[in-house]
Amino acid sequence: MAYKTPAYLQDSERRELFRLAHTHGTFLGLILIAAALCAERFKLLPARAARSALRLGAVLMPLGFLLAGVWHYESDPGLAIWLVPAGALLLIFGVISFALASRANRRREGG
Repeated sequence: MAYKTPAYLQDSERRELFRLAHTHGTFLGLILIAAALCAERFKLLPARAARSALRLGAVLMPLGFLLAGVWHYESDPGLAIWLVPAGALLLIFGVISFALASRANRRREGG
């Protein structure tokens, strides 16, 4: 609420979507950092598609919330909200691929 603009303060739909975008962007950024640290620390090498899916999903989900808040209808989010489930599916694929790469790495090391 740093910017006291009426377009932001008086529009509860926009305010909620912007909050969701900010929260998801923050936590998904932390997940990307954790994934990078785990990959480096444990010598994980998930498929390139999995790494790309994780990155793209972490961008698409908050971007969907943000753009849906910028251009929205009376009480419904804008059409950009459809980026959110696409981003979620990419994130799920990336996280599962990282988990499988971790499991394969553990088996290779004999543990």
